[in-house]
Amino acid sequence: MSDTDVIIVGGGLAGTLLALEIEKLGGRALLVDDSLRDAATPVAAGLLNPVTGMRLSPTPGASMLIPTAIDTFRTLEQKFARTIFREMPLFRAYSNEGERALKARRAGEPDAARWFGDEVEPQAVHPALNAPLGGFMIVGGGWVDLPALLAGAREHFSPCDARPTDGPQPKSSVRLLQQRFTHAELEILPKGAGVRWRGESARHIVFCEGAGVRANPWFSHLAWQPAKGEFITCDTDLDDGPDFALKIGLMAIPLGAGRWRVGSNYEWEKLDTEPTPAVRESLLAGFAKMFRHPVRATVTDHRAGVRPASKGAKPIVGRHPEHPALHVFNGFGAKGCTWTPAYAREYATRLV
Repeated sequence: MSDTDVIIVGGGLAGTLLALEIEKLGGRALLVDDSLRDAATPVAAGLLNPVTGMRLSPTPGASMLIPTAIDTFRTLEQKFARTIFREMPLFRAYSNEGERALKARRAGEPDAARWFGDEVEPQAVHPALNAPLGGFMIVGGGWVDLPALLAGAREHFSPCDARPTDGPQPKSSVRLLQQRFTHAELEILPKGAGVRWRGESARHIVFCEGAGVRANPWFSHLAWQPAKGEFITCDTDLDDGPDFALKIGLMAIPLGAGRWRVGSNYEWEKLDTEPTPAVRESLLAGFAKMFRHPVRATVTDHRAGVRPASKGAKPIVGRHPEHPALHVFNGFGAKGCTWTPAYAREYATRLV
């Protein structure tokens, strides 16, 4: 008999939500995570945005993905007794008249109309903002406090040595082992009997390693295309600034009390997690350009991470073709808050 149903490797957003869905179904999981050493989740913007890109395209399946995500984050707020999700519209400024025409077409499409809010004429733009052509609101999304979500989950999960006994039961059927996973120690058992790692046996193992999947001996060959991203957090004198997110060149999210999170860039070559001074200055300059008048902004935090993206910008999820006990659950990239909750909810049913 296996010690657990699933070993999950990687405790970013993907691994954490998958573990929580397995728990919800009554399953047992061992979450192996080295304190998010290389994870992208703690440095992600956390924006749940249904309309992205130059083509103003709604995320395919947004009508199901967005409500599922909001339901998941709201449920976790109650579970962990902490604020995780804020509904938040996003103001997107027009950079040219072609974008205005494109938005009008998109807003007229039946599957897209629900995400396009009010048109904002130049004279009606928030007085602090530099948007001479006006813009429009994107509605239905919000902001996810990912560090709060991960912290709540880690408090909720049981320590690794907690197992059911005749005494007090562990608080969660998910056990957290804060160690680095080593692929060479994984034993694939014969005749579909599952796997064993460091004495722990399981029916399945799921790799949610983020960009670390490039070193995975079973899934590294897939179409991964990781990208480094950075953001800064600023204290500003914008006490009466907008209370909605901004897309004016860069993305900026108000955190309250004059604090803003600003990002992000894409770097495809140097894939490390070291913040780059030149990027810091570029983000700060881009933030300043969002406003009509000079804004005093002091950078209080600057972080970098590697997004686990794939070619084609779609998640890569499924079984290994030769070893059915091995699974990959990865590649959610910059849309992790949108995609991961629904994918985790569905994929957990295949594992328990």
